[in-house]
Amino acid sequence: MTFEQLEYFMLIEKYKSFSRAAEENYLSQPTLSKQIKALEKELGVELFVRTSRSIRLTDAGREFSQFVHKVMQEYYRIKTTLRDYGKAKKKLVISTIPVAPRYGLLKVIREFCKFYENVDVELVEQNTDLALKALENDTSDMAFIRSKYIPDGEYGAYPLIKDELVLVVSKDHPFAQEKSIFLRDAQYEQFIFLGTNTGLYRICMDECRRAGFIPKARERNVRVETLEELLIEENCASLLMNSVASRLSLDKLKIVRLKEHPQMDICLVLKLEQLTDLKKTFIEYATDYMMDYYTKGTF
Repeated sequence: MTFEQLEYFMLIEKYKSFSRAAEENYLSQPTLSKQIKALEKELGVELFVRTSRSIRLTDAGREFSQFVHKVMQEYYRIKTTLRDYGKAKKKLVISTIPVAPRYGLLKVIREFCKFYENVDVELVEQNTDLALKALENDTSDMAFIRSKYIPDGEYGAYPLIKDELVLVVSKDHPFAQEKSIFLRDAQYEQFIFLGTNTGLYRICMDECRRAGFIPKARERNVRVETLEELLIEENCASLLMNSVASRLSLDKLKIVRLKEHPQMDICLVLKLEQLTDLKKTFIEYATDYMMDYYTKGTF
């Protein structure tokens, strides 16, 4: 049974004539008759009483007619709905803290847009506070934020990437001989930070206070290249996320893990009350993609 056969059935019912129904559908009468015969054979009943002067429905045909009209009504409705969906561009606005490229998050967005061509994704780079404000004000649909700063209550968080804070020193530094230390053990060190206006700086300050000290900052606003040079030449220390530290010149630097294991996952965050089908689709795609991305070690 095909939708095409059901349409033929409705035309014959409407015109009470095989020849007229064939003309309306630009078919030959034998072709139309063959299709209806095949339908009747499948159902095991005759649908029409055929005489030389007229055509009418059998009792089974009248019963079948009720079914056909219901089915075809839904068929035409879903065709229209899906056609409109295919033409209409959907849009997602995603806020992100500035570390997105380091975690492969830009790649997942590009691949998502290739797969779902009817969806546009606008990425807005913001610090954590502004990203949360955008969610609160509904100017962003979702946000990539570190788990530590997700408010309780109305937000749903979907972990994408695991990361943790680590200490980085030169290979000549005494700590370079250690596999791990407590953060409080580094309280007398001179620290170098990438920038005071970053979420990372806020994380470092919070963790140091939790360890019982305020770090002595040698430099507070440097680029990664400058940070590497200062760590090597000045024998200072820095606190970085492991994903960032692992990209440094590790032939001259050493990553020392913290025994507190300060975990700072990157999560996809949104208001639970606004979980639409489109957002669900993006969440499922992003979580599956990132799991595969990190499993293969391509970051």
